[in-house]
Amino acid sequence: MGIVFPKPDLEQFLRTYTISHFTVNEKETQLVFSSNINGKFNLWAMDLPQLSPYPLTFNDRESQFVKMDPEGRFLLTAFDNDGDENFQIYALRPEGGVPLPLITGEKQEKYFFAALSKDGNRLYYNSSKDNPHYFDTRLYHIDTREDKLLLKGEEAPTYLESISPTEKAFAYLKMFANTYILGYVQAGDAFISVTPDENVAHTVFDLTFVDDNTLLFLTNFGEEFSYLARFDIENQAFTPLLKLAKEDMRSLKWHKETETAYIVTEKGVCDALFAYSLKEDTYEKIALPIETVQQLLVAQSGNLYVLGRSATQSFNLYTRGDNRGWTALTNNRVPGLSQDQLVDPDVVTYPSYDNTSIEALLFRANADVANGYTIFWPHGGPQAAERKSFRGAFQFLLGQGYNLFAPNFRGSTGYGSSFTKLVEGDWGEGPRLDCVAGIEWLFEQGITNRDKLFLFGGSYGGWLYDTPSRRASS
Repeated sequence: MGIVFPKPDLEQFLRTYTISHFTVNEKETQLVFSSNINGKFNLWAMDLPQLSPYPLTFNDRESQFVKMDPEGRFLLTAFDNDGDENFQIYALRPEGGVPLPLITGEKQEKYFFAALSKDGNRLYYNSSKDNPHYFDTRLYHIDTREDKLLLKGEEAPTYLESISPTEKAFAYLKMFANTYILGYVQAGDAFISVTPDENVAHTVFDLTFVDDNTLLFLTNFGEEFSYLARFDIENQAFTPLLKLAKEDMRSLKWHKETETAYIVTEKGVCDALFAYSLKEDTYEKIALPIETVQQLLVAQSGNLYVLGRSATQSFNLYTRGDNRGWTALTNNRVPGLSQDQLVDPDVVTYPSYDNTSIEALLFRANADVANGYTIFWPHGGPQAAERKSFRGAFQFLLGQGYNLFAPNFRGSTGYGSSFTKLVEGDWGEGPRLDCVAGIEWLFEQGITNRDKLFLFGGSYGGWLYDTPSRRASS
């Protein structure tokens, strides 16, 4: 009979580690990332091309970002206090050690990194100090320690997004709501909207200077899905450049040397990557090694680095060079299981109560362990989405024989602006009815029945699950 191993337990699935963000120095000799490899979050590094991680910090705190000094003298990061999200900025040697407080204040204050000058001597940041509701933008001179106010936020939380090559112009976001985020450029005394009408609800993201007079950015102004646009500062001219059918552009990285914009798009439960040539006005799709992208970085050399995951694969880092193939830099996996033993979901759609089409992920337990029960999982947010991203708890439950059903009800992202806005002013009833329709669809398809259904959700999903109980009690 030989050795019979038991089923993998919950801890095995939860022992996959998280990589939250990363950066690479200009020479591409060091990659720094934030991870809980040893059970608690710290900064780690790898000296490329070697793939042996070593710790940079030991304060057991998750960082918000990592930025390398172009001259290689230091790296910048930010830590909060025990998860309170009040991040403050610290400096580290490239070799790591004890983080040095650089821009810090009272525990309740927030200091968000915005940009670092080309010579590494000027740090731009956003601060809640003296303006806790709308934030101020400030400039800190690292060499002289001079700190001065650049812009006082008004009307809505205001954040510096990027600086022009000569640091003469500045791009800002004003965030009124998840679906109402405006972009502005400050050049001299002028503060100019980059889209034609500020009074129409739309979003602007990833404002990026191509030169001192030109901005590229992503917006859904006048459209259901975000697209690539350009703004000419001197002529105050807005020009759409690239639109993709039913794909939401959500991340933009500019490569100056080849005049190429790399764009991550979101289409329902998966992401895609495109390269757009500004000079040629052409684009191509680049195959990805994962299904959802956490972060994309384009090195000066043109090499791509990506952090992401799939339904059956946890967070991993990859790079892509001239050979146009991806190379894995990490091998984060479930201990004791191969990837083909995990469950990849089916992507299904069903009609809701008003015939709105709802997309969902249906995870079917493998036949040899299936127990006939189904877990219904409404996601959090609600202006978010359940995507093809690894969840250890999901795969554990599937291994115990449970099916899982995760609908992207109205209000979810990735299906157009109007769909996301359907939840605004109706934060419960529409999504609840979408979920009820999903449950009925499961019954009609013979996937489960009323005696074999569990409801399970967290954050907004937990609130939504509890809505019928609260209504009954009132």
